[in-house]
Order: sequence, then structure tokens, then C-alpha cells
Amino acid sequence: MLPATLAAVMAICLLCAPLCLAKGAPDAINYIKARQGTDGGFAEPDAASDGTTTCWAMFAGASAGEQVTGWTNAGKTPVDFLKSQAAGLTKLDDLELYTLALAEAGADPRDFAGKNLVSLIAAQVNGDGRIGDTIAQHCWGLIALAAAGEAAPPKSDTWLVEHQRADGGWGESDAVVVADTGLAVEALTGIGQLDETASSQAMKLLKSKIGPTGGFSSSKGAENSMLTASVMRAIYAAGQDPASAAWSFHGNTPAKFLASMQAADGHYQFSKGTESQPAMTTSIAVPADEGKHFPLQAETAGIDTTSGGVKDLGTQGVGIVPAPDNQQKSPAATGTPAASGSASAQSTFSGLWLFLIICAVYVLTLAIAALVAARLYQPPDASLPPPGLIHPQQVPPPPDWSPPGP
Repeated sequence: MLPATLAAVMAICLLCAPLCLAKGAPDAINYIKARQGTDGGFAEPDAASDGTTTCWAMFAGASAGEQVTGWTNAGKTPVDFLKSQAAGLTKLDDLELYTLALAEAGADPRDFAGKNLVSLIAAQVNGDGRIGDTIAQHCWGLIALAAAGEAAPPKSDTWLVEHQRADGGWGESDAVVVADTGLAVEALTGIGQLDETASSQAMKLLKSKIGPTGGFSSSKGAENSMLTASVMRAIYAAGQDPASAAWSFHGNTPAKFLASMQAADGHYQFSKGTESQPAMTTSIAVPADEGKHFPLQAETAGIDTTSGGVKDLGTQGVGIVPAPDNQQKSPAATGTPAASGSASAQSTFSGLWLFLIICAVYVLTLAIAALVAARLYQPPDASLPPPGLIHPQQVPPPPDWSPPGP
């Protein structure tokens, strides 16, 4: 009895283990691939393929190590779909998005359906080095050009550094400060210009914006996967780990929040109990889940974060102790920067050991339960009838009965 029980328990655990290990980016990538249409593009459920969703699907695939130029449906690839949209490609935001998607996928944005997207971005650089009209456009422009192997425009790095706000963030308003701060950190890291002062101030600002469950939100909304994933990319770019105690708030971290948003089929919810643009949300989540930042080939900032004023946020979410004023400041270009996503690799390795320990405890618990059950189990008395049957002599006599009175 006992050996058979233990064998059954072990068989169940072995069957369940692959399912548990498949959580995260692999399931998300499978979900994204299922959203590819016969035109090669990607779309939300019950919608037509569009360029933005397709570009983000390509980002997700590239960050997970997939050869996205080989993703096909009916013989069409994502690049084929993007080329079909090239005629209407005029807005700076689209030029930056397409350039980054093509470059990360290994395609040439300088020879794209008769257009040189890199030159079109460069044509929108202002005299002071600013790209476009907003912080977001400037940052995405720097990231896209870096991914394409193009040097940053003159004065563009200085312009961005000079526009860091007094609170340590970037952005034209408080409504966009979290998103723009994350982009600025990515952009400066991507061009090798994120120094310790700018990084520590930006990280301090972002820590002050973390929500009770570890995620990030817009000024009036709930914590959501998109913004949290964007901030996680910046944290990785700065050489920190969003799964570490340094980013803990009420015991929750950005990495923990993002993981909690993944559904059984692999896609990510937009926020707790809210579904919105699942294909886009999932595509934005994957690079963060993989510990990556843009451009994907950029190295993380070579910054010593061990004494950079980081502490557990506890229940307040604010009050980070700043680094001492006499702390040596060193630019990102000095030292030996770690490879992109190295912090994530370490946390993933630790997470795997944690998973294996949990599984071992689970198996041990089941085994002990089976052992206890075996000891408590008493075989049925052969002299008694099978359950559900009653011998005639065991049937109790009927109670006295008389018709109701008049």
C-alpha cells in the first residue's frame, strides 16, 4: 500500500514540475506567437494587425532569444507586415519604434521598403541636440539610434542630462514622470552616459513611486503591468535588481508584482482584475521578465550600487537614505560594466533554487501525509458486508405508526 502511494505521489510531482518550470517568458512567448495573423503582423484578440503591436511582439521575441524574422504565418513574417505599413510611416514615434524593432530583430532599418529610417530620425534632431518635442521622443530616439549602431547626435546626451528634474526624475509633468524617468535611464545607459549621480537620483524617485503591491501606476490609476515592466527595464539598466530587498515595499517587489499578473495561458493582465490589450501588455512584460533593457545589446551601467543610498522601503515607500556627499562619483564608462540582464540571471538562478526547494518541501509533505495515512488506515473487516449494503438482520424494526387522529 505505502510503496504504491509514494510512487503515485512522485509520479504526480514529476508530471507537475515541467508545468511549473514553464511559467514566465516561455508561456508568454507562446501566447504572443498565437496572436500572429496571416499577414505576418500581430494583433489583439478580435482586431486587425497593427504596427505598434507587431513591433512590441518583436521586442518580446528578441529579448527572449527568438529569431523573430523567422516567425511566419501563411508564409508572412513580422518584417513583411511592417513593410506593408511603410508608406504611411511619417510620425517620429513610429519611425523610432520601427527602427528599434528592425534593429533588435537583425533587420536593416536603413534599407526598409525604400526608406532609411535612421536618416529620418536624424532629420528631426534640433540644434540643441533634442530629438523631437518630448522627453519620451528624445529617449526613444536615442535608444533606436543606438540599437541601429548609430552614434548619438551631438549634444543629445547633454540635453537629456540637463533636463533631469530636481526630484531626480524626467518628464514634462508628474503624470509622465515615472515612465519618462525609466526611459531616460535606459537611454543614457544605451549610449553609455548614465553616471552615478543621475542614476541614484532617478532610482530614489522611482522608489518613492512604488505601490503597495510592488507595482507602478499612473497618477490616478491602479498599479499596472505595462508601467511596472518599463520601470523594471530601467532598474536593470542601472545595474540593480527589481526582485531584490532593495526594491521591497510591504514585502512586495516590482518583479513579484509583474509575476503575479501572469494568467494561466501565459498572457499578462493589465492590472489586478483588468484585461486591456493582452497582446501588447504581454509583449511589454517579456523584456522585463527576461531581465533586459533597451537597446538589448547595451551593457548595464557600471555603477557601484552597494552604497548608493538603497534600503528596504518597509511600509513607507519613501525616506531612502541618500548616498554621502563625499562618495566618489564615477561615470558609467569607467569600471567593468556587467552584461545586460546579469542581475536578472542571478535572480533567476536563485529563483530556480527556491522553486526546487519548495517542490522538495511539497514532495516531503505529501510523502509524510501518505505515511501517516498508511499507518492510520485499517483494512475492512471481511466479516462485514461491503459498504452501502445492509444485512437483513441489521435493518432496524419500523417505528410504531398509527394514522393521524381525526
